[in-house]
Amino acid sequence: MIVRGIHMRFLVPAMFCISFFSFTVTHFFGLPYFSQHRISTKSENIVLPAIQQYNRLHLRSRISSDGEISLTHRITDNITSETENIYSKITVGATTVDSKNKIKGLCPFVSPLLVGWTDMSVIASNSRKEKEYAFTSRMSIMGLKTGGKYKPDNCISRSNVALIIPYRQRKFHLKIFLRYMHPFLQRQQLQYVVFIVEQSNGSAFNRGMLMNIGYQEALKQGSFQCFIFHDVDLLPEDDRNPYTCPENGRPRQMAYSIDIYDYRPTPKQHLGGVSAFTVTDFQLINGFSNLFWGWGSEDDDLYRRVVHHNLTVTRITDNEPAFANIVRYRMIDHRKEKSNPGRNLLLDGWKHRLINDGLSDLSYKKLHVLLTPLFTQITVDIQQTSQTSA
Repeated sequence: MIVRGIHMRFLVPAMFCISFFSFTVTHFFGLPYFSQHRISTKSENIVLPAIQQYNRLHLRSRISSDGEISLTHRITDNITSETENIYSKITVGATTVDSKNKIKGLCPFVSPLLVGWTDMSVIASNSRKEKEYAFTSRMSIMGLKTGGKYKPDNCISRSNVALIIPYRQRKFHLKIFLRYMHPFLQRQQLQYVVFIVEQSNGSAFNRGMLMNIGYQEALKQGSFQCFIFHDVDLLPEDDRNPYTCPENGRPRQMAYSIDIYDYRPTPKQHLGGVSAFTVTDFQLINGFSNLFWGWGSEDDDLYRRVVHHNLTVTRITDNEPAFANIVRYRMIDHRKEKSNPGRNLLLDGWKHRLINDGLSDLSYKKLHVLLTPLFTQITVDIQQTSQTSA
């Protein structure tokens, strides 16, 4: 009995030591090996229900009048069915643990959620029919937060983007834009915020100044890797067109070809429509000029600033001409804005204004900042004075 008591006295501590050693090896030294398996499991659990929910909510719009599923949604179905296999095989490098104790890795370089070309006529038709509360509810399910903020739930996005849209009296365009661009950006697994910078009535529209205001106000809301400056009437036709951040020193011209110009490539010097800059590069060139009131030439001035600072304007087609078919844009019909009659004369003096015209002398009155379910709205009053018109 004495011997048995001694055995029991040593056996319990020994078992505890063995268990503690096993736990330590598994959870610390074995973490890199086990994290890959846990990430893929989490990805399947989080992403697939969201995709299935997205498809269920879209069931009615997917069926045409003759009972056939449209080609665009047949492509989506194929992507969705393949996603089950893709997500279980994703290999990621860096990992982190969020506040909900979910282990996450970087999102893949090419998102498995992409569907390719989209029939814009279907999008426009569905946008007219779908009630706003239905769309905002659907986006909320997909993870969109108040203020138009989104980040993937299953992985860490490789790009943190601020989307800046200058705006005034384009309610119909904005409705279509938001209903198209939110799913578009989410399929690319981007972390992003949509900022609508609205100019109040009074002065002529100043696109460049609104871009500068959006840049400054966005940085007050948080930090971003890059900014995409985007007209509200342009929609990318193919979600393989990357809205990721460019490299430093290489701003990206994104509106390569537009339907109203028969998809002919825009000139090399064109930097309008849609363009992407890192924070470093946009700060370096002092942003847009603030002096172009009315339509035209602020993008030409921007191009000259970029070249002057030895930055290289890039296009996705530079190394792969075959990509020309995926960087097409559709322009929503609109009334042409009144052009600035003095824009050419103003453009001629671009070099003399580099330091003192742009972010450095930006002046505006902020009327309000409103966080809506789909975007952050910044309404400003800007007035054309003698200092800002010549």
